[in-house]
This record gives sequence, C-alpha cells and structure tokens, in this order.
Amino acid sequence: MSKFTPGPWTFIPDLCNEVVRARGCIIAEVTPQLGISKANAHLIAAAPEMHEALIQAKGFIENALAGGSYNTHDIQRVLSASRIALAKADGAQ
Repeated sequence: MSKFTPGPWTFIPDLCNEVVRARGCIIAEVTPQLGISKANAHLIAAAPEMHEALIQAKGFIENALAGGSYNTHDIQRVLSASRIALAKADGAQ
C-alpha cells in the first residue's frame, strides 16, 4: 500500500497560487492557468477520499465477483464514499 500524508487534504485559496494543505504541510501548489487552477486544486485535495472510496469499491466488487454476500448497507456505504469523494473533487465540499 502506498504511503502518503494522511487526509483530509484541504484546498486553501491563496493570492498567487491555489494551495492544498494537510497537517500544516503544503501538499501541492497549483499555479494559476486559464481558470482551471481551482478545479485542479480541488481534485488534488480530494485524493485521500478518492483513494478510500476506491479501496471500498474494490473490496465490494471483488467480494461480489467471488460470490460473496452483500446487502443494501454495503452498497450504500460504497456509494456514499464515492459521492463524498466526487463532491470534494468537484469543489462542492
């Protein structure tokens, strides 16, 4: 498993750059470019949540393909994690 700075990562608008921070450290600085820098910074900030959502989805899909049991709660959990990650990547959170 990859080691990276634990989340949450936070998008912080700056006067010159868009900054993503976690635990007092700068994770990324996105330089302004044609109005997409904020979108890029939001996407970077959502990385830990997207990683977690993919881990959950992978486990769910592998279990289902192996003939394992699953219920509505399992489906809702994976869907919720995916929605949260996508909302953060889209800048809605």
